[in-house]
Amino acid sequence: MTRPSPMLPAVFLLLAFLSSLGPAAAGSPGLVLAARTAPLPLLIVGAGATDPATLYRELSGVVVAGPGPTGHFTWDVGRGQVVDAVGELVATLPADDSGARLARVQRILAKWTLLRALERPGMPLELETRVEPEADVHHQGDHLTVVIGGFRHPFLTLLNLASDGTVNFIYPINDGRLHDSLMVAPGTTYRLPLQVTPPFGAEHFVAIASATALTDLHRALAALDGQPKSAALPDLLDQALAGQDYQIGVQAVFSAR
Repeated sequence: MTRPSPMLPAVFLLLAFLSSLGPAAAGSPGLVLAARTAPLPLLIVGAGATDPATLYRELSGVVVAGPGPTGHFTWDVGRGQVVDAVGELVATLPADDSGARLARVQRILAKWTLLRALERPGMPLELETRVEPEADVHHQGDHLTVVIGGFRHPFLTLLNLASDGTVNFIYPINDGRLHDSLMVAPGTTYRLPLQVTPPFGAEHFVAIASATALTDLHRALAALDGQPKSAALPDLLDQALAGQDYQIGVQAVFSAR
């Protein structure tokens, strides 16, 4: 993702289900443990002649979900779509060979595993996030703004997780083109203008306000920028936030043509 016109979609409510895991340990978010111990329920349909059991064996971090309102994700192999627990499209899968599709699905599920760990009870989800203008769905070409406020701590880190699990480092960047300050004054808001462009589906902003600058994390995120490597984030965030006083905000977004 780039600024000021990254390829992003629109408002979609936060996850409809939360993990039943207990509160995070003091001083550490424990995201690696949460990701390992809370596999996502997944229902595979539309596989045609392919036995779904074969696909399940090739995926990690999932459990087989049955039909019905179980809070699961559904991978419709024939339609090339992954939808969430309420049937909203979260990602599309381009037509390609089965191995590539499996790798894409694995990246999508890794992203949602991280999100569920971030949103579990006990995490300091204190930052206020919203999208302006408010809408259930934004469409191609729409302009919108992600607004973040409620800062108790001055050092902001902001990243986006694309629908396919790609990591986009957004703030702070100092690369010769952008010279972002490490700090956002408490009592103010941070505003990020965007335009909706393909690909469509659910994307998520993860904002962190910390008592000290997370410069090591920023360097790691810059190295991951533009790569579908959200699976690497639990370990990086555990290391960066251990012993920190911090706030988190997660803004999910959704778009369609």
